[in-house]
Amino acid sequence: MLFPSLYEGFGLRVLEAMSLGTGVMTSNTAALNEVAGDAALLVDPLDIRAMTKATQKIDADGDLRADLGQRGSNVPGYFRRKPTVNASAVFMVCYLRARANHEADGTSRMRATVACSTRARL
Repeated sequence: MLFPSLYEGFGLRVLEAMSLGTGVMTSNTAALNEVAGDAALLVDPLDIRAMTKATQKIDADGDLRADLGQRGSNVPGYFRRKPTVNASAVFMVCYLRARANHEADGTSRMRATVACSTRARL
């Protein structure tokens, strides 16, 4: 995949291509450099010659494409949500429910409701 971009907020398209084992040529700027790392050919998006050379290189070299595809397929795993994120989300839902219950009826049920555990549904 060829994805030279002057600005990219996160690099979702690059991650999608990598998750499919596709070799990627992308910009060495913004988030793309951090997302792709050494699993892609990185070029200056303002340098047409560098983009041309990288495109020719990725097109002509099957071993390079395979190598980039292999390395790239491991990158999306680094960006998966961690279990702690889920636990934090459950806690926040419990807390907000408890707060809403407390404000609604003026009782002190807040402490008991916050301890609702990870069985709460998001």
